Amino acid sequence: MPFFLIPAAFGTAATGSAATTALMADLALTGIGMSAGMQYMGIQQQAKAEESMYEYNALVQQRNAEHARSASREQQLTRRAEMRRLLGAQRTGYAKAGVQMVGSPVEVQLDTLTAFEGDIAKEAWNYEIGARQQENAAAIELYKAKSAAKAGKMAAFNTLFGAGTQMATFGLNYKLNQRQQE
Repeated sequence: MPFFLIPAAFGTAATGSAATTALMADLALTGIGMSAGMQYMGIQQQAKAEESMYEYNALVQQRNAEHARSASREQQLTRRAEMRRLLGAQRTGYAKAGVQMVGSPVEVQLDTLTAFEGDIAKEAWNYEIGARQQENAAAIELYKAKSAAKAGKMAAFNTLFGAGTQMATFGLNYKLNQRQQE
């Protein structure tokens, strides 16, 4: 593991009477380095997991938007079939009654058709609003994924920089103590 090379960089490796003190310093520096390395890896893993979770949530939101639009199309087909049946029943009723399809009967059918189309348009708009809300939620989830990845990298590097500072301070103090003992 590269962290065992850290004591050599600070010149704490020693032999002779100060060997025990140097060994303790070497172990402390190695421990700081190993701890920082493990924290770095853990933070990176957590950031990747969080990023993946948000990306998955975005995918689910996109699928929900697609589903809303698909449901809208199906609903429109169903409502138009219902409208054709109603208009057909009206025409059949008029024909049975001997009413000619001119004037008021045509106006009634036109009013029925207009009302149905208005309802269908409102329903389609409501589905579209739902789909757009899902798409907006997906965009937010993707933003969270990018933010999590960036935050993870920053936290991981912060850990390494903090450990480097600890190690430099420790090494400096060790050397100062060695000089005072000379």
